Amino acid sequence: MVHDSHRPLDVVERQDGETTVVTLVGELDMDTVEPVQRRLDALATTRRSTLLDLDELDFMDSVGIRLVLHACELARSDDWPFRLTRGSDAVQRVFAASGLTDRLPYG
Repeated sequence: MVHDSHRPLDVVERQDGETTVVTLVGELDMDTVEPVQRRLDALATTRRSTLLDLDELDFMDSVGIRLVLHACELARSDDWPFRLTRGSDAVQRVFAASGLTDRLPYG
């Protein structure tokens, strides 16, 4: 049986002191990544301290990995204070399979 019910992605943003927390809830994939990418790019441009909260993601594929790696590259090259949470079990499995677990800026 193929499960193809697509749960959309909700992006919830809040302020925690000086940090913008961007929480992703649902599924991060090719169909849902664009608005997240645009928002992270905007936050990087302003160099606003950002925490990407992946704890409520049910699913993330290689598109999500690219999103995170792109944000990490912006953080390094533009001196942007960017961190992310370790994420749900599903996200942790994707990071582990990709060999990224120990290379990401968790905070």
